Amino acid sequence: MASLVKGVSVMEKDRVKGRRGHLALAPLWWKFFGFELESEIKDDAGSMIIGAIYKFKSTDCGGTVSSLQVQNGPPSYVFAFRGTIRTTMRDWKDNFKCLCHHLHNSYRFKVAKEKVWELVSTLGPSRICLAGYSLGSACSMLIGKEMARSGFILETYLFNSPFISIPIEYWISPKVSRAVDTVSSITKFGVAHVVKSLHGRPVLDSSFMALSKWVPHILVSPYDPICSGYIKYFERRNFMKSKGLGKLENIATQNSYKSLVSDALKLGWDFEPVDILPSADLIINTDKKEGIVDAHKLKHWWHPQTRCQSSSHSLS
Repeated sequence: MASLVKGVSVMEKDRVKGRRGHLALAPLWWKFFGFELESEIKDDAGSMIIGAIYKFKSTDCGGTVSSLQVQNGPPSYVFAFRGTIRTTMRDWKDNFKCLCHHLHNSYRFKVAKEKVWELVSTLGPSRICLAGYSLGSACSMLIGKEMARSGFILETYLFNSPFISIPIEYWISPKVSRAVDTVSSITKFGVAHVVKSLHGRPVLDSSFMALSKWVPHILVSPYDPICSGYIKYFERRNFMKSKGLGKLENIATQNSYKSLVSDALKLGWDFEPVDILPSADLIINTDKKEGIVDAHKLKHWWHPQTRCQSSSHSLS
């Protein structure tokens, strides 16, 4: 999957540098694994490539389909979305929207969602897969959530997906970090109860619970502060369950402070967090990296010697 996502980035660089035909470098990233390019997904100007639709053709190829891909057999179609290209200003604008939980208002998300809906409504969700890296994984996350809320469960692979929080664990001890997280969960639980009771709304959000059957594969590195928050996110849930506070954490985990402020003051803010979800398969790349920039690179996910730890998480 990582190779297909990489193919999108190389495709965009081929376009910018004018590499066409036999000079293009991108096709190697999907043909090696038996896929063909069905179509490109472009931005609002119709030029910049932000994603691609791949169709699986044959296992008779030089590469192999990874264990992740053959879990339920290779997908018939893969929607892949690239990460940020540092020289592209529109990517940085969408990064800022992601940071502010407004990526769902970007054209990147809207055109990507439209393409996914078209194919899912025609073929159904069973043989369609989502994949993305960094900004592209945030986009895939939002699409997967929207599909799940509509009853369509898509196999999803999210590489180094952004977790929007301050990584305090990098500066304080694990014991203090856990204490801060516990206080935060109790605070959100209490505020959520008060605010939603005042407005006559159920404490458990039905739209959040509707995501429970969708279990995306979230692939992260503990050395990458952009995505490592997912490790602490699920560790905190397990810790609270072990202390008999699972129900409290289930309510706290579906609320952000921004959503609670919006509800309390009836501000009606239009935002969609990319990093709040009930279920996931968390895959942690445990190989040591050379700094945080290196830790965020996609290349670490296609090395056959990569060492990983995996765990499954749900609200139950």
